[in-house]
Amino acid sequence: MPVSKHNKSKKRKPGLTDNEKLIKKAHNDGIINNPPKNSLAVQVAEQSKALRDHIRNPEQYISICNEITRNPSIKSFADYGTKVLRGIHRMQPQQAEYLVYQLRAFRTFESWKRMGQTYILSAPLVNQLLSNTAPIRFDVSEAVLPFNNFYVDLGFLEDGQHVGFFAHKHRKQPCIDFVFVKGAQICSVTLNKYITVSRPDECNCHLDDVRYLNFVITAIMDMINMADETPGIEQYDDDCDARTCEWRSYLSLTGESPLLGAAHWIERGGSISWSGAGIPAVPTAAAV
Repeated sequence: MPVSKHNKSKKRKPGLTDNEKLIKKAHNDGIINNPPKNSLAVQVAEQSKALRDHIRNPEQYISICNEITRNPSIKSFADYGTKVLRGIHRMQPQQAEYLVYQLRAFRTFESWKRMGQTYILSAPLVNQLLSNTAPIRFDVSEAVLPFNNFYVDLGFLEDGQHVGFFAHKHRKQPCIDFVFVKGAQICSVTLNKYITVSRPDECNCHLDDVRYLNFVITAIMDMINMADETPGIEQYDDDCDARTCEWRSYLSLTGESPLLGAAHWIERGGSISWSGAGIPAVPTAAAV
């Protein structure tokens, strides 16, 4: 007798949860992006609890972005802060402003993830830039940056945590958002005008001083803006698969001595400042 064949029932794949659908749509809309693999910048972002929580659970950020998109009267995070947080939710101004800063930080980080461009600066180069006492002038409207989104690594503390910042240059207006990461802390800064800064007095050269923070950011941005035209700076690009890896560019002074992994940012009394101690001098032509 012929053996009867029994149709085996195929197991259906479980459907997506509401949160998974939300995240999938956010990926398709470009609200959030997949991070590159083995990324230094992502490791630095995860030093901050706010960014770490956002990476693991971006639903609130996605919901707010969707709310802004659906409401024609809300055209920016600032509008969301005044019309929704302070208006509808009756949030205190300081609390609403803090959340708006966080939203800008998340957007800056998500914009960086689209390509994953990272600049890693050598300690002698950072030391030279931060030793400059002449006024630095930077005009956002005239800046010609190699990329609209990037991360700049400026070195690390004795405990191994890094110092650096993410930058997001807006396409339709002269404005650059920054997320400065200093160990476990972050702060959001926006530059939207012509600025002239000078290094403050040594006693104020710590990253909690907004004048010094602005000086550090402006000095680095001015160098990146003019890196191709500035003599004495070398750049090495570590290219990789754009879909999966971080694009790294290493910037250093021409002929600088190799470093032995020393920490160059120091923490004193809760404030982080730059220390040039132990940084080898660049060898002169006569010494080579």
